[in-house]
Amino acid sequence: MHQGADTQLPLRCPGALAGHVSINDRIWFIECDGSVTVLLCGIALYHFSRDDVRMLRYVAVHLRLDGHASQQEIARAFGYSVRTQMRWEQWYRENGLAGLDDGVRSGRPRGVSGGSRVFLVQWFELGVSNREIARRLGVSEATVRRELSRLDLSRPLPVQEELFEPEEEEASAREEAREAADTSDVDSAADASPASPPGTLDVDPLCRALDRELARQGLIDDAVPFFSDAEQLPRAGVLLAVPLFVASGVLGVFERLYGSMGAAFYGLRSTVVCLFLTAMLRINRPENLKEYSPPDLGRIMGLDRMPEVKTLSRKLAKLANAKKGEDLMRGLAELRIEDDPGRVGYLYADGHTREYHGKHPLGKAHITGRRISAPGATDTWVNDAEGDPLFVVTSELNAGLTKMLPEVLAEVRGLVGEERRVTVVFDRGGYSPKLFAKLKDAGFDLITYRKGKKDPVSPEEFYEVRIARDGKQETWKIHDKPEVPVGTRKRATKEREAEPWLWMRQVSRLREDGSGMTQVLTTRADIEAVEVLVRMFGRWRQENFFKYMKAEFALDALCEYGVEALSDEADRPNPERRKLEKERAKAKTRLKRLLAKLGGEVEQNEESRRRTVRGLKIANAGLRQEIAGVTAEIEELSARIRELPARVPADELRQLKRDRRLVVDAVKMVAYQVESDLHRMLFGTYARAEDEGRTLLH
Repeated sequence: MHQGADTQLPLRCPGALAGHVSINDRIWFIECDGSVTVLLCGIALYHFSRDDVRMLRYVAVHLRLDGHASQQEIARAFGYSVRTQMRWEQWYRENGLAGLDDGVRSGRPRGVSGGSRVFLVQWFELGVSNREIARRLGVSEATVRRELSRLDLSRPLPVQEELFEPEEEEASAREEAREAADTSDVDSAADASPASPPGTLDVDPLCRALDRELARQGLIDDAVPFFSDAEQLPRAGVLLAVPLFVASGVLGVFERLYGSMGAAFYGLRSTVVCLFLTAMLRINRPENLKEYSPPDLGRIMGLDRMPEVKTLSRKLAKLANAKKGEDLMRGLAELRIEDDPGRVGYLYADGHTREYHGKHPLGKAHITGRRISAPGATDTWVNDAEGDPLFVVTSELNAGLTKMLPEVLAEVRGLVGEERRVTVVFDRGGYSPKLFAKLKDAGFDLITYRKGKKDPVSPEEFYEVRIARDGKQETWKIHDKPEVPVGTRKRATKEREAEPWLWMRQVSRLREDGSGMTQVLTTRADIEAVEVLVRMFGRWRQENFFKYMKAEFALDALCEYGVEALSDEADRPNPERRKLEKERAKAKTRLKRLLAKLGGEVEQNEESRRRTVRGLKIANAGLRQEIAGVTAEIEELSARIRELPARVPADELRQLKRDRRLVVDAVKMVAYQVESDLHRMLFGTYARAEDEGRTLLH
């Protein structure tokens, strides 16, 4: 219990106490008979005289330092500015309790505070009289004159005492200004100038000082866009994308999930718009903002400045801490599906890995471009029938497509409903007859390349078809077989034939030079064979998407270097077993080489010298002994491998934090979608839209 607390004060619900003022849902205070009592969850913390300024400052400082309330909450409840609260805390840190006295302090003379000085300058430029400014600021007229003199501001001609409407109309205008600033307790707010758009008190779009001061005092949670009429605006072409961005409903999804980011000049809307516009301008990382002029970029947003690196990074961290990245992806996918349900008839799924070069122990993944295994983070992307991205699912330990597809398609089923028929198209990375059977039972159709042993098809069995593809006429030689066995559930024995996992349709295309064929498997029996091939070959759109996003939107860039622990269920291949398997593979290679050498000796044997097998064995005794040694080594390694578990817990591994990555990827995905919509608008207008449309837009 702090000194000055009254333990005999009757404790009641705050709603039952007359004159109580809430600081937050746990702290409130009561003014009664010249005294102030501060309570925490009904327990009295402080009790002091209302005229004891030193005690008031002490209580305000300790409520914040003890973590009971924020600066904004305390300042709003006791009726002063956040800057005042910050100043009291600084005095207390520097001089202790004595620093909260009203004694003479060194430094700048007392007068109008920095925040109020902004209002003073604005009202002076609007022509408000000194007396009216003094009344609004709650200071003397002499203080106003002194501040104007320090700022080298003077009035060349006498002005009227009042330049605004009569008192009743002025009060109404002030009330409207308060509502626009989302506040009801600031009597010193300026009237909105006729040049100000709704929602802001500023009259100059290149100087948003009033809105910034309101944000500092906790009165607004986002600055309203306010554009200048300047003739020159660099990079203004990016504004062509804004109507499509707004019409897409993306901001609504962010607001529904994240709500408000609290009192701020750069709130949720400004942060999302900033991320979108910088993505469209190919400023792909927050740290790249330092290479551009903040005022120039800010004018594109309707603000005086674009948020700088630290500010934008802090906003991203706040979004990531909400842990709603997966919900964000789901919400954006729902918007796209609602806009065009036909885009999910066919879906393309594939994984993409970002390589990691940091110090943390991450799981390894196959880097396709470099053909190596390296630490990284793998995401599984789902693209719609046109190749545009729909959503992305992250994996803990770089799981392959065979393991991620069930999770991904469960997400798809939740988006489209139980009755919707969906065909998923993927490459050989997801080839697994057992998985095919599982997906078919779950109500999904699939199209994929055949992998492994293929049924031979005679070239004479192919027939020609002519198709129009990408505006060109092509001739294909194809073969369609309604049913082929895929995989083996049970091996063949003398009593029964082999039992496949399932039967699928196989559509083959003969290469133009006749050197081979491409075989495609599908569960769809209701579409033309050509349609099966076109959909399968259409997967190049997703590959082009990865390539384009990597080059233009820095898809592979890591926006978060922090790591987090894996789930308790996460496991990985046993490294000890993998090590033994590699040794066994090397031993088998040596055995093959020795057997080949022995076979060569048999082939080159001269019967006149060694007429019997026994003589041949005696002559190659050393080689046979070496073969026996390698065979024994293989058997020993196999026995040791069987004793080890195939998978072990991945306790020592970590994964990159995912939510910040999901937020950034979501915005970049929306930017790509908007660019794709703009690209489609060029067709029929720009002759080379197919080849150069995106370059023109960029």
